[in-house]
Amino acid sequence: VDRVGRYVENFPIFVRDSIRLHTMSVLEFGRRNYRFLVTDAQGKARIFNHDGELIYGWKAKNLGAQLAAPATQVKSGKSYIIFLH
Repeated sequence: VDRVGRYVENFPIFVRDSIRLHTMSVLEFGRRNYRFLVTDAQGKARIFNHDGELIYGWKAKNLGAQLAAPATQVKSGKSYIIFLH
């Protein structure tokens, strides 16, 4: 649903990987260029585009344990993703 309550095209997104979702964060790379970072209960992180496809060049990161909170994006010249165990 968009900011005024209208349904958005091509949603919901169906992810091809079978993921038992633990956390999800929305990241912004450039103006209105959004990505979805999801982690599973084992701490494996993946980033998908708005079509539910894995981002090219991003390999699933194994963080080794379940996260204590969803990942957070911080921008300070560069963009950083913070994971809290």
